[in-house]
Amino acid sequence: AGGLLSEAGEAAQTKAGRRPTLLEIKASGGSIAVVFLCRDGLRLTVCDLRQRALGSSFLPWGEPLSPADALTALLEEVHIRRLRGLCLVPTDSFSYVQGEIFCEQLRIRWTDKELREASAALRTSILCGNAATFAAFALAAPGKSLLYLRFDESIRAGVVLNGNVWECEGRAPEAAHLCIDPQGPLCACGAHGCLCTYWSRNVLLQKANMADWDGFCRAYQEYAPAARTVMTDAACSLALALGNLCCMFPVSSIILDGLEGLGESFLYALRRQISALGPVRFPGRTDLRLPPSGRDLTCAGAVQGFLSEAMELVR
Repeated sequence: AGGLLSEAGEAAQTKAGRRPTLLEIKASGGSIAVVFLCRDGLRLTVCDLRQRALGSSFLPWGEPLSPADALTALLEEVHIRRLRGLCLVPTDSFSYVQGEIFCEQLRIRWTDKELREASAALRTSILCGNAATFAAFALAAPGKSLLYLRFDESIRAGVVLNGNVWECEGRAPEAAHLCIDPQGPLCACGAHGCLCTYWSRNVLLQKANMADWDGFCRAYQEYAPAARTVMTDAACSLALALGNLCCMFPVSSIILDGLEGLGESFLYALRRQISALGPVRFPGRTDLRLPPSGRDLTCAGAVQGFLSEAMELVR
């Protein structure tokens, strides 16, 4: 962690002994490269240690390359000052399981051995994780527990318990296939009543007979009957899913990303459904809110995760 911190003065006067020195993250202490593995290629965002974006680049998929060659070619597209670490973030097209990143459709598989070789070739550490996990880590207060759900074409979840990221063999909870009704619609996974059969943008648009998500959100805000009816049922199914998740993961905060267009009125309807479930599934006071705007949560969490590992603040 050498060079990551700088002195920021001294703490207030203590009762005895020397006043402790305050430390802060040194923004100029280096850069973190955050690489998103997408269906169309590799997308790079370079951040300083204060989580501010410094540059970006893109490398489309072409002929098969090793992780070391692909990442080297990507990093050559942008000037990076003192690379401190590299974070790999598989998107919806990719899976990350037991140290391997792969996409069967694109016939891409980066093994744990190849990632270690890439780390050695680039002379930097490589941290892997899904976007929802990094976002949850960015939002969780130190020592607190938080559930983060990202809604778009799919559903992604990230969990932080007592300040530590929760994963099993590199995998975050599979919220999309959480069963909320065994007699519900048939899912592509072969089970019935998975959350994704009730909750995805495509499912909600089909139920409302609409084609545009932004238009659907406007219709909901304007109290259009079709949108309101769909979201009333959706709030009930989402409340059941959140209750099941909170039974497994005792969190004090729930962040719902991707629903900003629905506004606070939907959160009000969702809170009413949650209240109806009672305190068994939601013990104590659970904070339910939308994420802050204007911040790349995945990049912020990736930088924060690297710094935590580098300084042994979390693990």
